[in-house]
Amino acid sequence: MKTPTATRRYPGAKPFTTEEQDIFFGRREDLRRLSERIQLEPLVVLYGKSGLGKSSIINAGILPEVEKASQLSSFSIRFGAYTEGKTESPLVLSLESIRSAAPDPLLRQLLPEDDSLWRQLKTRQAARPGQTSGFLLVFDQFEELFTYPLAQVEEFAGQLA
Repeated sequence: MKTPTATRRYPGAKPFTTEEQDIFFGRREDLRRLSERIQLEPLVVLYGKSGLGKSSIINAGILPEVEKASQLSSFSIRFGAYTEGKTESPLVLSLESIRSAAPDPLLRQLLPEDDSLWRQLKTRQAARPGQTSGFLLVFDQFEELFTYPLAQVEEFAGQLA
């Protein structure tokens, strides 16, 4: 951990990270309202102008709060904008964020060739029985999905559905 003299109050132009949660403050009401919405709704969209702190409240507020309460297993996924020659599709990037290190033996036996989002989430669920009530998938900068080729977007949407 950084010493107090080396810690700055604001990270500058980049968003706060989960590791900077101790210096993230002043958004308690926003954090409370967003947390409540996440508990009530299966899909929550946080949107606003660039630079307003959406990624910061997710990284330094929501994700640490969810982890402390052990309510949900959270996964933060960021696609990055598509560029010519990029080999990872949105689905591959999502799978890499979610994939469990220890595959569930029963699922592996029943569905040996299945590498779907569903399978990866079920594998995670089987690895932690009774510890969480669900999953929180955070797609930061989700608009970047629409810079990918249509076939990749449709493949990802089909898996997510």
